[in-house]
Order: sequence, then structure tokens, then C-alpha cells
Amino acid sequence: MASAGTLGTVTGEDQISYIKIETLRGKTPTEIVAIDETWVIDFEPELKSQSNKWRSPSSPRPKKFRQAQSKVKQMMIFAYDHRGIIMTDRVPCGTSVTAAYYHDWMQELRRKIHKN
Repeated sequence: MASAGTLGTVTGEDQISYIKIETLRGKTPTEIVAIDETWVIDFEPELKSQSNKWRSPSSPRPKKFRQAQSKVKQMMIFAYDHRGIIMTDRVPCGTSVTAAYYHDWMQELRRKIHKN
């Protein structure tokens, strides 16, 4: 549930309202599975240990290039319950999240929930 003016942001108040609604419908908070989505930027900085290379004392220092963040954004979808994250999905670049995509993802989530 998104608050007016903050589309995509779920507040603690929204979560409490949702739990109250589902409780009125006869569900306990332990039966509720929430789904959220967010955008992530693919960026893995080089670790200091990865950049260390053996060189002789007389050799010049290796040139280091500044790594810029990738401009590739990917959507991540999360499903979680009262115990934590159940399933995540990193939507492949260039893929549209359509009703069919969500349907397939929900079927996989349903199988995973019933398996446990």
C-alpha cells in the first residue's frame, strides 16, 4: 500500500493497516505474505585485496582507474512473512514485469510456500 505522494514507499503505518485488514478477514499475522519491489543498481567495487598485485620494488605502480557505478538498474521483487524473506527475484535487464511475469513468479512462490 502506497501513501499518497510517496508511490512505492511502504510505511510502518501502511503495514499495520494491512495487518488489521487481514486480521478482520480472519487471517493471523503469521499467515500474511507481503510482496515488495525495489530498484537496485548493479555495482561491485573492487576490494583492496583484489587490486593488490605483486611487483618488484623498481617497477612503476599500476594505474588505477576510478570505477563508476553502473547505469544499469534492475528491479528486485521480494516476498516475506513474519519470519523474514521467503523468496527474491532479480528481474533480468530488458524484461518487462507484466501480469504474466507476476503470475509465473507467484506460482513459484506458492510452490515454495507449500513445500515448507
